[in-house]
Amino acid sequence: MNKFYDKILLVVALLLLAGSLAFYFMGGQSGPESKALSGKPTGAAFEPVPVPTPVETGATDWPNVKPVDDNPNRIYQVFTPPKIYWDPTLGQLTWDAPLGPDDIPPPPPFGLVLNSLNRELFRIQFEAYFESNDGNFDHAIVQFYNHENHETIRGSVGDKFPAQDFEILSFKVERKEIETEGSTEIFRYPTVVIKDTRSGENLTLTTAERLYVPNKYEINMSTTEPYAPESFTWTNVGDKKTFDDATFTLEEFNFDNQTATVEKLPSATEDGTEPEPIVKVLTPVKTNPEPQPEEKNTPSTPQSDTNLPEAFNFFN
Repeated sequence: MNKFYDKILLVVALLLLAGSLAFYFMGGQSGPESKALSGKPTGAAFEPVPVPTPVETGATDWPNVKPVDDNPNRIYQVFTPPKIYWDPTLGQLTWDAPLGPDDIPPPPPFGLVLNSLNRELFRIQFEAYFESNDGNFDHAIVQFYNHENHETIRGSVGDKFPAQDFEILSFKVERKEIETEGSTEIFRYPTVVIKDTRSGENLTLTTAERLYVPNKYEINMSTTEPYAPESFTWTNVGDKKTFDDATFTLEEFNFDNQTATVEKLPSATEDGTEPEPIVKVLTPVKTNPEPQPEEKNTPSTPQSDTNLPEAFNFFN
């Protein structure tokens, strides 16, 4: 019985094979798709697209990667993330590469940053003036601001202010012409001379610039790791500050360049070896510090006759 079924299956398989061969050789090329493929292509001629000529734009100079926190083992880039290591001494993860037996340990952080370098404003500043009806400058009202007491003072030539420690000696307004792009602008430059009764000096105040106390500076510093956070102010070259294992000394400063040169002298080691001093030139950590409240609204250019009101206020 099984042989009979085998014969039937063999016959069916042969029939299917014969039908497939017949369809392939006889009917496979007669379908609509075959006719479409065997015809000649029609339409517009193909236009080749020209290959664009490469343009050299020059090489890019990438800046060198700087270590983080002055630690040469901490190099981080966008496409090069830091490696994480296990510190067995601290018992925690760190991204400081472990030192080999022949490696020299990196120097500790400097531990000090420069926050700002400011000059001290003179306590009395010229703010505005009010012209008199007769046009006499001696009768004009001159307005000052005392930054020490935070109050406004007004007076005329000859007035004395014992509580403020100054008196008004003279006042005048000069007219100047400046040629700019084919036009002439007329500016007024008011100038007032006062006597500082504290020092006995005669001082000239103008609206062109603020008056600062000569040789009075504030160098504002802050500590960083490994020292505890602390802020302090130096005022003179040679000022010192000691933190734990080091003494810092202000060697020099440059107000125009906004730099301060500081020497760090680590303490002597246990074997009595005197370490070498470390000198570093610091710049402010803030590139665009906020102006001090008393220095806001300072005019950058003199006022013109074309837009001066009756009361000439140059700072408000």
